[in-house]
Amino acid sequence: MQQLSEGRQQRYLECRLRGLLREPSSPSDAEIPGSSPRISKQEALDLLLMSLCDTSSSYVCEEQHLILKQTSDKYFTAGARAQDVELTYRKYRDPSAAAAAAAAAAAAADTDPAHHAHGVLRYHGSRAIATSAGTESIPASVTTVMESQVSPEVLSFLKDQGFKRTHRYWRRCRVHFRHRVDGGRGTYPIMVTCTYLYQDATLTKPLLEGTMLVDCIGRCDDVREVGNVAKSVEAFAESFKPVLLFHKIEGVSV
Repeated sequence: MQQLSEGRQQRYLECRLRGLLREPSSPSDAEIPGSSPRISKQEALDLLLMSLCDTSSSYVCEEQHLILKQTSDKYFTAGARAQDVELTYRKYRDPSAAAAAAAAAAAAADTDPAHHAHGVLRYHGSRAIATSAGTESIPASVTTVMESQVSPEVLSFLKDQGFKRTHRYWRRCRVHFRHRVDGGRGTYPIMVTCTYLYQDATLTKPLLEGTMLVDCIGRCDDVREVGNVAKSVEAFAESFKPVLLFHKIEGVSV
């Protein structure tokens, strides 16, 4: 792959990843070395990380990696989409060594089992937000930490941290398009995550988050494909009827 130009490398990655889900869709696809119809899960994961991550986005690299590690078995065998409720504990780290050391020290000093067992819920945004480790800034492409089941202890912790209950349905939630900029020529959706938190009105059921991962690799600048993705997300979200949406008011709308 080192012999290919930068643009050709990107095209190579796209074709390899698209080959995970379908046959090469054009003669030019098939001509690219290695664009076989099937590749291993680990190879697909590695290639996807390579295509999503660069040296300036270490935050996004880390959280994408963990999302895929959590959902890889279902995602790579189910085909173009997977529907999962997963427990994912994600930390967003400053790439600097000093900040990493400080974060490690803070984590070691944190003895609250709720933090370690379930992580800290953090909302999508590009501004500074409060977390258990202090105030930090996360990039706009980072979404929430996913929680599959929240214990009473964690629910109490969320309330203590300022999370509020509100009667908002999923349509008020954002559908986040993960994207990359390809040489200034535009953005291409990579993956869509539809997330929301809901609980029954009596507050007796676990807090859940529904997540849908939709494959959109390679030809996702095609308006028709993006439209199909949007329809799939809407159908998925409609299958849930959340009563209460938890959110934290810190200037970050949901």
